[in-house]
Amino acid sequence: MKTNKNHQTKQFGFTLIEVMVSLLIGTIIIGGILSVFINTKSTQRYVSALAQLQESGYFSLSFLKRDIRMIDYKGCINYDDNDVNIMAIDLAALAIPANEFKGFKVTTNNSWMAGEPFAATISAKPNTDAFHIGRMTDHANTLTEDTVASSTLIKINNSPSLDIENDSAMLISNCLSADAFTVDSTTNGTMSLTVTHSGGGNFSDSLSAIYQVADTTISSYQNTIYFISDTGRDAADGTAINALFQAVSPNYQPQELIAGAEDMKLLYVESMPLNKTRIVQATGNTTAINWDNVIAVKVALLMASPELVLKYDDENSYTLLDRLVIPAGASPQENEHIGGRRLKKVYSTTITIRNRAL
Repeated sequence: MKTNKNHQTKQFGFTLIEVMVSLLIGTIIIGGILSVFINTKSTQRYVSALAQLQESGYFSLSFLKRDIRMIDYKGCINYDDNDVNIMAIDLAALAIPANEFKGFKVTTNNSWMAGEPFAATISAKPNTDAFHIGRMTDHANTLTEDTVASSTLIKINNSPSLDIENDSAMLISNCLSADAFTVDSTTNGTMSLTVTHSGGGNFSDSLSAIYQVADTTISSYQNTIYFISDTGRDAADGTAINALFQAVSPNYQPQELIAGAEDMKLLYVESMPLNKTRIVQATGNTTAINWDNVIAVKVALLMASPELVLKYDDENSYTLLDRLVIPAGASPQENEHIGGRRLKKVYSTTITIRNRAL
């Protein structure tokens, strides 16, 4: 009788060399995946910063285009004829439509042309360009009742709400006649605003015509300054974040528009006799340019991303029209950009003043 014997099967494990080879292969694979992830994350941050930079750049230029193109807009009234009765002493001094546009070269903080009403209020970034636009802006608001020529009261529908302060310059027009006056006082009522034009700010208290609700336009004169200034905030690497600002009369309180605007350069196309033009820049002596004859403006903005996306400090140079902006630490120092690891890009355009022609 045979007896079955149990045979044990031999079992083999991994050798030390096999384990080490497996760990090495796994490390390489994981390292590759991690490297792809990091590179993808870095690329994603770069693309996101570039998209944000492009949005800020195009929006800045679009914002400036809208206002520059409206220079010399006068609605249905011809300021050059005798259609406008200028009651306001200040407006007479401004000689509407003079001083509607002027450019500046900011050499030091608060270095504006003497006599400018905003010179002591606005602090702009040194070695950048700035400009101001002064014009009448039409409002959607209408009269609540017809005016009386001998009355000093003008009652206006206050929806949407009007931000009109004492000493503001206003225009009331029916496209046949117009009166420009300085606001003496305002009184808010139920959905209405009563404006008075008596007092020492006007030559006369009486309007030149009777204005009716159906065909009257209400406008106000505003002087708007565009400039580059420090926001008071810093990026993660400690570099200052600048922005495009505007300040509106009469108080000229700076308002931040688009963060990341580091520099602005302007060139002006001036119409000359014999159908010729010349391209000029604003200097300390802005009287060398006949601003009434400027028919187009070349604008260049150097924009910087808020995030740090570059591996190393930016050592590139950037061309803003006729000016080269160089890395920090180079010479001449007045043409330096902020450096750092923030992505930068130049956006430029030429804006035609459509209400002016050769």
